[in-house]
Amino acid sequence: VTVVEFMPNIVPVEDEEISKHLEKSFMLGDGIYVYPVLKRNKKRFTVYLPPGNWYSPSDLKQALSGKIKTRYKTGYPLVFFSHAFIQNPANKKVIDLFSVIYK
Repeated sequence: VTVVEFMPNIVPVEDEEISKHLEKSFMLGDGIYVYPVLKRNKKRFTVYLPPGNWYSPSDLKQALSGKIKTRYKTGYPLVFFSHAFIQNPANKKVIDLFSVIYK
């Protein structure tokens, strides 16, 4: 099982803008997508999510996909959970921890 995998190794993309975005992002396991925030004092980001349905820790009810605009919580990376990840009861503690951080 791969613990950390960089997105260019997982999702081949021909669009240069999306490709540059994915170069910075990575997967933790197979269910947590992480986009590190590398700019100071920026409050909003455009994020390209991999194919599938993804959920923000701040709103586990709304499925997200493709290009989204999102707010940034200072001091933390942007994190999204896959649909399969949030459906697995074994991941509840991880989801609860991130949900508290991102509220």
